[in-house]
Amino acid sequence: MTTSADTRPVVWLVEHEDVCTIWTATRQVFGNSLWHSDVDEALDTDRYRQFVDLVEARSGQSLFDCVLDAVAGLYPGDPSEVFAALHRAFTAWGVDLQFSDHYRYGDVLARAAAVAGGAAVEQPARVHHVDEDVVVDIWDAAVNHGLEDFRPDDFYDGDLMDDLETVYGAPITSLTRLLVEDHDADADPSLFFRNLHRFGTDRGIEITFAPHPEHGDLLARAEALGE
Repeated sequence: MTTSADTRPVVWLVEHEDVCTIWTATRQVFGNSLWHSDVDEALDTDRYRQFVDLVEARSGQSLFDCVLDAVAGLYPGDPSEVFAALHRAFTAWGVDLQFSDHYRYGDVLARAAAVAGGAAVEQPARVHHVDEDVVVDIWDAAVNHGLEDFRPDDFYDGDLMDDLETVYGAPITSLTRLLVEDHDADADPSLFFRNLHRFGTDRGIEITFAPHPEHGDLLARAEALGE
């Protein structure tokens, strides 16, 4: 392997937007090609061109392969562990890879160190209010497509999606199937809202819904159905 003789240390700071991209990709698709593509697209950009060129010159391989090597054999229980693995790997090429704080999870390297040491890590406040527009969109999607085929996650905000996938440990589509598996496709959509609320409550996520402009309090409506 050919490497660059210039090993002067440099600091590469990954900006907040890209930290969020890597975090979300790790939570959703770590271990398959989609994760590698997402991370490559976040890091191998003109914004970081001087650092990418330096890493590739010093390592003798592409940034994509450097990232692959950094996480080889890793099975992260927390996405912060991926950032720590990247940081460790890049030090071999004289690059101090640093990350802007994640807006929900803070300093990802400090978090990873706490996880590695077995310490409890702080979780963001898991409190969400679904406003009227989103309630209507989810209701209409359930009516138009049936509970078996609708995608309520198309209307979730990023924080709710993050919390649901984090506690469930699997893609949001499989959670939706779980929440509707006991209901017919044409069942009243309020049952989905009730099931989502119960799922969240059981796992420390507070989810409230604005009243539907036509159908009112959807949790009360679901309970009145007696199902």
